[in-house]
Amino acid sequence: MPRYDGTRHGDRVTVTVDGADLDPALDLKALSDEGFDWGYEGAAPAQLALALTLHHTGERVRALALYRKILRTVVATLPRDGWTLSDNDLRVALEEAIEVDMTLDELLDRVRGKG
Repeated sequence: MPRYDGTRHGDRVTVTVDGADLDPALDLKALSDEGFDWGYEGAAPAQLALALTLHHTGERVRALALYRKILRTVVATLPRDGWTLSDNDLRVALEEAIEVDMTLDELLDRVRGKG
């Protein structure tokens, strides 16, 4: 079971999975040019949420659909000085997520009675 660790040394943060650097998933979506961060909602925490979600699910489309849930419920709440997460922590957070097989515009059209 993967273990994710985040440490902070001054302005420098490091995030590892089982001791190796976590891939920031920039090839999937570049949300931040500042690397990772946590403890609030913003671009750098969103990049961490995407990377964690992609590593956990192994599915690019699913990671894009669900990383905001991990941002709000996990990454934004992590202590600033450092943290450890298990794969199970991410699984539990994602179990509460609702997946919708349509775009936001399609959903809004349906709610408005246009679709």
